[in-house]
Amino acid sequence: MGDHPAWGVALLRIMLGVIFVMHGWYAWAILGPRDLTDLMLRVGNPPGIAGLLAWYTIAAHLLGGLLLIVGFLTPWAALGQVPITAGGLFLFRWPQGFFLHGTIVDATAGRPVVSGYEYSLLILIGTLALVMTGAGALSIDHARGHRIHKRMEVP
Repeated sequence: MGDHPAWGVALLRIMLGVIFVMHGWYAWAILGPRDLTDLMLRVGNPPGIAGLLAWYTIAAHLLGGLLLIVGFLTPWAALGQVPITAGGLFLFRWPQGFFLHGTIVDATAGRPVVSGYEYSLLILIGTLALVMTGAGALSIDHARGHRIHKRMEVP
């Protein structure tokens, strides 16, 4: 356990993987592809590709999140999350301001939603860090010899 950076990256990778899998499951099982397509349209995506973007979001979150959890093809799995996370941040969350806060969407039902972009920004930056660092410890990539850093041997 002497390779502290690799273990720190592993914690980040696994937690982001769990978050992406849960968001993918929510998009597929709770919202459903149709409502996710409607959301894609509401945030400004072109009608011709909104359905494709909805399915990309579901597949990238579920499959990419699983790949992150096990640490296989980590930079690519993380890179697949970047357009979704950046799109959500800049098209949906950015106008809500930095700080997370509750907003009542349906006053009769009293359903609050969380607004603000600090969480989305953190997820985006963490995901970009995985694109740049790789999987870290406790991963298939690490077992296959893909390390965060390799010491240069001087001949």
